[in-house]
Amino acid sequence: MGHTDLVRDVSFSSDRKTLASASADTTVRLWNTETLTFNELLARGCSWVQDYLRTNPEGSESDHHLCSK
Repeated sequence: MGHTDLVRDVSFSSDRKTLASASADTTVRLWNTETLTFNELLARGCSWVQDYLRTNPEGSESDHHLCSK
């Protein structure tokens, strides 16, 4: 259903109805934000970036815990 490797970039369409995600697995996926709930989008986004947020030395301390459970 999702990517099989690291997500490298995400971007919303100008109307905010579609989210595009690009992965190191060389795929781009389009997500219809109108059919996903906010919690589903948040959970998917956090699963993509939680390691980066937790280990990024440039991030603030509050960033390190954005997707912590």
